[in-house]
Amino acid sequence: MGNSKFCTMCGEPLEENSKFCGSCGSPVAGIHTQDAETSAQADPVGVTEQERPSYSELVQGSSVETITDETIHETRAGKKKKSGRRKKERKREKKKGGCLKKALIGLVLVIAGFIGLVMLLPDSEGPYDGEDVFTSGNHGTGDNQDTSGSGGADSSDGVSDSDSLGGGNDGGNNNSSDPAGKAKYTFMVFMNGTDLESDGGAATTDILEMAAYGSSRDVNIILETGGTKYWQNEVVDGSQNQRFKVTKDSIELLGNEGLKNIGDPDTLYDFIVWTVANYPAEKYVLDLWNHGGGPLYGYGSDDHFEVEDQSYRYPDHLSIDEIETALRRAKEATGVELEILGFDACLMATVEVAFMAQPFAKYMVASEETEPGHGWDYKGIFAALNANPDMGGAELGKIICDTYQKHSEANDTDSMITLSVVDLSYISDVVLALEDMSVEFMMNMDDVRTFNTVSYGRNNAESYGRNNMFTGYTELIDLYDFARHIEGDQAFRAEELMKAIDLAVVYKIQGPERYYSGGLSIFFPYMDKAMLEENLAAYRVSNPIDMYETFVEEFISAENSDTRSILFEASEPEMTDDNVYSIIISEEDANNIASIYNYLGLVLNEEMTAVMSLGMDTNVNYDPETGIVSDNFQGYWTGLNDHLVTIYVVEDTAEYNLYNIPAYINGQRADIVGKWTWDESHEDGGYYSVVGAWAVTDDGEIMADKDFFQLEIGDTVEAIFEAYNSETYEVKEALDDPFVLEEEAYLDFLELPTGETFMYGFYIVDYAQNGDFSGFEIFNYKD
Repeated sequence: MGNSKFCTMCGEPLEENSKFCGSCGSPVAGIHTQDAETSAQADPVGVTEQERPSYSELVQGSSVETITDETIHETRAGKKKKSGRRKKERKREKKKGGCLKKALIGLVLVIAGFIGLVMLLPDSEGPYDGEDVFTSGNHGTGDNQDTSGSGGADSSDGVSDSDSLGGGNDGGNNNSSDPAGKAKYTFMVFMNGTDLESDGGAATTDILEMAAYGSSRDVNIILETGGTKYWQNEVVDGSQNQRFKVTKDSIELLGNEGLKNIGDPDTLYDFIVWTVANYPAEKYVLDLWNHGGGPLYGYGSDDHFEVEDQSYRYPDHLSIDEIETALRRAKEATGVELEILGFDACLMATVEVAFMAQPFAKYMVASEETEPGHGWDYKGIFAALNANPDMGGAELGKIICDTYQKHSEANDTDSMITLSVVDLSYISDVVLALEDMSVEFMMNMDDVRTFNTVSYGRNNAESYGRNNMFTGYTELIDLYDFARHIEGDQAFRAEELMKAIDLAVVYKIQGPERYYSGGLSIFFPYMDKAMLEENLAAYRVSNPIDMYETFVEEFISAENSDTRSILFEASEPEMTDDNVYSIIISEEDANNIASIYNYLGLVLNEEMTAVMSLGMDTNVNYDPETGIVSDNFQGYWTGLNDHLVTIYVVEDTAEYNLYNIPAYINGQRADIVGKWTWDESHEDGGYYSVVGAWAVTDDGEIMADKDFFQLEIGDTVEAIFEAYNSETYEVKEALDDPFVLEEEAYLDFLELPTGETFMYGFYIVDYAQNGDFSGFEIFNYKD
């Protein structure tokens, strides 16, 4: 890093090895610290041990002289759970921690207000070293191109070297091709590489899968490449768009297109029209390969072209209405109806996307959830299609789903996958049923019971992408599961909607953690109250379902009109003689509660102005008839391989809970996904498991990347905790001591250590998404 370091806040020189600026007190860039505005998104990587702030430094300004690093680390190690769960004796302090309540409320509001929607970098299989099969041309836009690495597919299934690229033209813009006889299928892949290719070689790997079988007399596989500056092979040129035909063990260059913007609908339109003219077939598949962002953010992300929105700059993409423009113009020019419109991309199996696509395709194949980076199994797809080129779209869609599931199982990334085949001839019936239900809701929105019914369904429906206050919101939910939760006077309309969805979704697959996937999701802004109006404004631009949009507007208006705090009969929790904490919600609010969380924090100083959060769970009892909330806390908290961690609930169902656990894995910021499965045959009423982890990066785009992977023996883990100070309102991040996974990752309950002071309380959210902390019980354990 050199000897000339300067503060990123005030510009003054920094002392060597300093952790904080001596002039303004700001943390040195690269240190794992956060202020209130960035507490949920700071993702520095590769910071040395010397640069980490100590826990005492985290609470500067408070009297923490007696709280040492050794004490904190010893505290956090915890003790492994003994057989059975028991309540430990708790000594109640007189102090109530009221000033900490304001700090915690501020923390929640700041995090909820500043986290934006995230885009999805699926799991990467690593850069592909294609020297044996990709060996010609200039394939980057600068001298820093990196085509090294390991991984990818076996070269026996790969693309041949440059000597096998004969048969195409020699470059330029001459795209003429002698059309062969009419094939059964032409499979068009609009391959927008972006960081999926430049960072991980995912596009190269998929080309290799396609080339395992390649085109045949009955099947044409045609690519347009673009969208990234660096390809992890030596054939595809990152400085321009190109078109290729994939054949057995080779790709044939058909033409250089110059640099074109993937985010311009003309680029997609031209690719479709040119391919249909040059490679006629009985049936056509269009596969849009890259990132996906649902109806709000559409498809793709071109690294060559940026757009500016307010003060943000981010790669250009195709919005839903721009995709519609390209498809409409292409159909007008060719008269072709696609057999399948496919999205090998995240979050695109939405009602809005399907309704947009209905005039242009018979079937849609897409995922409600994010996809791992290996994406579809093209080797399996083209093995089946070459063996039976007479199959229709529904059968081919089923093969795409089944091979994708097997591919994911082989890569151990199947836990949260979804993929569905939608018969677009039925999508109008789905939209009609949705609009009928929307009208029914709007007619009764003034009745708080209707608002609560809708809120209950929205709050409990399965969601996709990330949807919690600490990682951001996509606001995408499963439409079938939403309807399933609707009761009362609107239940009939909900049942009609479910019947329509059942007819439209002709096939689907889902992983064990996507239990309630019905095959079609929908954008329903609700959780991110600070962003409701902004998200709705963006939705209006591309949403094709007018009546549903009107309903969402009225629902948001009703939600925003209720801003009052939740009322409690008493502001502080009370501890009963049998060591149960409880609080009473007022009769006025008792039936309006959407979620209740139990919160645990470690108090860091005697003044109780500084606390380190251990997170939130839903391990509480609630009786809406009496308004009584009581805890199930028995002196244990969640640990990863015998180390205490922070946990946040991201999904709470009757079958299981899913949790985010922030950590660094081998230096990479990640959210470990934990699962609690309810099972009364187990001693504790259920059991924990580790699902995997999402990598988290901060690359300045409007949506952060995602990468799902498994924890492995030998990985180094550093748990992340947030500490905050109620006097200064500072919120900062700190790391626990690193530990190595010496066995497979597991979660379990750990006994909290004796001799430490903790604070316990409830965080309660009503149906209008107003959240409030109860008071806190301050306690410690006797030695």
